[in-house]
Amino acid sequence: MQRAVAAKIETALAEAKGARVCIAVNMPTGAGKSEVAVGLGLWAATEEKRAYITVPNGDLLNQYLRDFPGHLNALKGESSYFCPQYRQTCAKTRKIKKGQCLTCPHRMAVGTCSRTVSVMHPLTLLSYRKRIPTPDVLIIDEAHTLIDFQLAQTRPVKLWRKDYKWPTDVATDEELLAWIQGQPQTPTLQGAQNLLVQRRGEVMINKGQQEWRGKPNDCLEIRPLSARKANPVLWANHKTRVVVLMSATLNEFTTEELGMDLHFKVVHIECESPIPHAARPIIVLPVANMSHQNPGRIQ
Repeated sequence: MQRAVAAKIETALAEAKGARVCIAVNMPTGAGKSEVAVGLGLWAATEEKRAYITVPNGDLLNQYLRDFPGHLNALKGESSYFCPQYRQTCAKTRKIKKGQCLTCPHRMAVGTCSRTVSVMHPLTLLSYRKRIPTPDVLIIDEAHTLIDFQLAQTRPVKLWRKDYKWPTDVATDEELLAWIQGQPQTPTLQGAQNLLVQRRGEVMINKGQQEWRGKPNDCLEIRPLSARKANPVLWANHKTRVVVLMSATLNEFTTEELGMDLHFKVVHIECESPIPHAARPIIVLPVANMSHQNPGRIQ
């Protein structure tokens, strides 16, 4: 199966003819996503292209290192590396010594990103984007988690009651927008207006108390609900020409919600599960009757 998927990816890259392309690979559990990801990264290296693989957690990162020893460079935060010279984390050494020692494993991992296929968490890629080269090929494993990740990187606009006397009875984004447009404009209000206009019908408005300098204050928070128009933080740089999304639960909704079609030509690749249907039955386990006719008896 891995060879068939690799052949389809190769065809998609050839048909893109150098244009930015997003290849969404829907591969079931046990089909070999990691083999395809590493194979694609190593191919990119032979083509003198820089490739990174992002994973959503440390367990999967360590699994990549175990399954493909000697082929990958792992990039983590400084606190994850042990300084052999001072026998403490590299983060503590840099803080105490105000620099890195000559044999710093963290510095070596950062430097190796320019020469070897590297695997890291998406947040690590964001944190180090000014210190490591931009990838030509970005491979994202468990890409179904990207929607929440993109939304988390989009900061909400906060209107503090102490600064803006917004009406306490505002209930919809249209009412809030009408009030903002009648106020003297400030950068914060302009940001709120842009968010309400650009994401019309796709925002959530929360009113309540939040901490401001350690004290509770009334706050009106405007938060986007859709990741489609969010800043594409992982592939904002146009040097990244190829993004490969891999997951067991990818579909056209995922790529549309991520707004991939706004930046790339999108190609979907579907793979059948290698596990026979007979070996994966659907088992229904009734727990409770959730009908409205059964109140008070649901445990």
